[in-house]
Amino acid sequence: MDLVDYLLTVLGNKEDNESKKMCMNPRTASLILLGDIIRSSNEARLVKIVRSIVATNSIEKIVVSLQAEHIEERIAAVIILLRCVLEDGKCRNIIAEKAELAPVLEIFVGVNDAERFEIVHLLSELVKLNRRNLNEQFLHLLKDEGTFSTMHNLLMYLQNTHQDQSPIVAGLLLQLDLLEEPRKMSIYREEAIDALISGKSLSRAILLKRAGLDRSYRAFMRKDKRRHNISADDQDTKEDEKAGEEWERRVAFALMSHEFGLLFEGLAEGLKSRYEELQSVCFMAATWLTYMLSILPDTGVRGAARVCLLNHFVSVFKSRKNTEDRALSMLALNTFIRDPEGLQGLGAHMKDILKGLRELKKSSIMAVEMLKVLSEEHDNSADIWNHKELSEEDCNINGEVLTITCFKDKIFSGHSDGTIKVWSSEVSELHLIQEICEHTKAVTSLAVLHSSDKLYSGSLDRTVRVWVISVEGIYCEQVQEMKDHINNLVVANNIACYIPQGAGIKVN
Repeated sequence: MDLVDYLLTVLGNKEDNESKKMCMNPRTASLILLGDIIRSSNEARLVKIVRSIVATNSIEKIVVSLQAEHIEERIAAVIILLRCVLEDGKCRNIIAEKAELAPVLEIFVGVNDAERFEIVHLLSELVKLNRRNLNEQFLHLLKDEGTFSTMHNLLMYLQNTHQDQSPIVAGLLLQLDLLEEPRKMSIYREEAIDALISGKSLSRAILLKRAGLDRSYRAFMRKDKRRHNISADDQDTKEDEKAGEEWERRVAFALMSHEFGLLFEGLAEGLKSRYEELQSVCFMAATWLTYMLSILPDTGVRGAARVCLLNHFVSVFKSRKNTEDRALSMLALNTFIRDPEGLQGLGAHMKDILKGLRELKKSSIMAVEMLKVLSEEHDNSADIWNHKELSEEDCNINGEVLTITCFKDKIFSGHSDGTIKVWSSEVSELHLIQEICEHTKAVTSLAVLHSSDKLYSGSLDRTVRVWVISVEGIYCEQVQEMKDHINNLVVANNIACYIPQGAGIKVN
């Protein structure tokens, strides 16, 4: 530690005329040597070094070296500052406020992979500031600084980085991309979401607060020392909360819209894991995303969430004794009871759900509200329908049947693997007469224009195809490329209206 203290002392000294004559001045040499020491130190020694750096107020002196002439000095400064942030998060605000990013971004292309990751890791830590407004300011600065495009450099690095490092790179790239219009899908966002193996949901305590368990949230806030030093007036706090909510909506929208709700399938698999830690993380993420479904406009993925997650939330709510786990499941179930199909899925478990809500109503206002809704909806009477099944065909090899329509004696079905099947429906039986796979992704919508005997198909591959219907089957006449995924499609005369994966309707 004597050597470290000496190096920190040198960093604080002013440059004199003698040092200018050297090939490398003492300050630069000291910083590079300190970086090497930190790289080779074990955890216990690293903690002591960081404490010495903080105690001697050397953080700002090290930040200055981010714009040094020597690349080795800039990299050493990055390494030292990263270790300081990881060991003592209080440094984060000082570094973010004082750092000049342009010199660091300019060397990103020229350094080796290990040094690139150190840079990305530091930047990703610096966007974890206490206040959302400061985070966005830093992200804008990061995006606009430097001679080269930061997002392009990150994308190139992401495509070649190690799998265990990709979540950090992808997370930073995704945050930069979300600064723009979140409903416009981009190559940056697609690559980032594909690379993320799991996302950090909101903290357990904040979700519990939303479920009505304020006591757990207050206990968390008392323990969260990082927030004790925040000094802001009420107006700043309200602005930060508003900015945080908007950012949360952007992130949730991007995650849920990716590949028509593919993330829900991954979370469902994670919930089945025998590893408790993985199961817990997936449960938190699934709860948060399901809750956000009730906040965001309908993006067409509620059905996917219901199929993948509803039964698990019901199981947790019915069987677990832990009050907090049951409250989180209740938060997710509250989204499904607003949806007729979700409410129908809960019908078989209604007795147990009502019992659980009565047990939670003393501690959660949400339980009281859900009881009111379910009491109005729950009717003990039953309707009996007489239904006869005429025919059934197994299409598992082509995935889910996402859309179906008919024209004269033919039935058309669209499948999740991009296949369109043409069936004849003579004598109450289905016969496959044609199978076409020209779409590269799921076929989500089929519509027939009766006036011209044409079939229109919309797909997640961002194309609408026009098919001529003949006696033998169908053949493609025209391909129209769109800017967005096609979620639903309606045609009339020469006009096609479609719902993209987001709010709004587009006319083409």
